[in-house]
Amino acid sequence: LFNVNLRGKVKKITDESYNVVSFSISKDNKIAVVMRDDKQDVYWNNLYIFENGKMKKIELDGLFSNPRLSPDGEKLAVVYSDHKKSFFQHHKIYIYNLQDDSFKCITDDIDRDIGNSINSDSRFGSGKLFDWVEERLYFTITDGGISRIFYHDEKGNFEFFSNNESIECFSIMEKGFAYISQSATRPTELFLYKGKIKRLTKFNKYFESLPE
Repeated sequence: LFNVNLRGKVKKITDESYNVVSFSISKDNKIAVVMRDDKQDVYWNNLYIFENGKMKKIELDGLFSNPRLSPDGEKLAVVYSDHKKSFFQHHKIYIYNLQDDSFKCITDDIDRDIGNSINSDSRFGSGKLFDWVEERLYFTITDGGISRIFYHDEKGNFEFFSNNESIECFSIMEKGFAYISQSATRPTELFLYKGKIKRLTKFNKYFESLPE
């Protein structure tokens, strides 16, 4: 992992001989990074916190993905599985508290897959899984043939939005949110929600004009 400033100066952050899988940076310059050793099994990797020039390993075995630091840099949301039942068990969302080193699962009550796992030949890449807004963590889950947006706060998990389609990714904004969504008969388009749904793009109007 490297840092490049606006003048083009490059600084190496990680010296370990690992492959960087994903990372997240907070406003106070903390970095959460998931890395895999070449000697590790494909279903295992490691989670590290980089702060004040030091790299700290989180001493847990399993598979980490999609790290997302909170805006204040005090909490880290991450998808994690310890593979105790199977490599293919549902992965859960955990919150790692950087202040007291606690690691707590927040989705034990949701027996669904985290993120969007709906198969699609028209999907190219994916957006971020989480969005922190103050103390709320927003995320998607797959529920049958659709995906929904949920949020977590100190009171628990709650469904936030569903349009009965496959929500690919989203971004929370003031008084609403933007999201990319597709259905069984329409590839991905961009939408805005501020009390009601407004479609912003019509990239695939040709396909929608075809008979079903």
